[in-house]
Formats: sequence, C-alpha cells, structure tokens
Amino acid sequence: MTMMTGSTGMSTTSIHVTLPRALKEHIEKRVSEGEFTSPSDYVRALVRAERDHRHKREVLLRDIDAGIDDIEAGRVYDAEEVFTELLGKEEPRS
Repeated sequence: MTMMTGSTGMSTTSIHVTLPRALKEHIEKRVSEGEFTSPSDYVRALVRAERDHRHKREVLLRDIDAGIDDIEAGRVYDAEEVFTELLGKEEPRS
C-alpha cells in the first residue's frame, strides 16, 4: 500500500485488486460513459455507497428493534382509533 495526499487534503492509500476481465471491462465502460473520472473514482463511489447503505440498514434495524420493544412493553395504539383521531371523524356505526 502507498500513502498519498489526495486533492481534498485527506490522506489516501492505494490497494491492488485483482478482478475478472468482465468486471474490469464493466468498470472501464462506466468510466468511458463519463460519470466517473477513473476506475479509482468508480470504486470509491461504490465503497461510499455500500458504506452508506450499511449505515442506513443498521439504523433501520435499530428502529425495528425499538418498535418490537414498544410492542412487547404494551406501548401501542389501536390503528382505527389513531386514524379516526387523525382524520377528525367519528367512527362509522354498524
């Protein structure tokens, strides 16, 4: 690995990655389409996207766990009552 300082002033490092030819060609195609300036730019974007996705998934799972805890502790509301209150209407009579 080689340590460098990038254009953002952040310390960067490099790694060597071996890819099948088809993936290398895919990366080169994506770069040639103009959205990315280099294969490194493309890989950095993928890593950032995966990192963001992982973070969002962790937050979602924490929220689901909190919801399950609320249900188990009885901190729930009847959905029909909530919608009736939100809509400001009386419940339909049978």
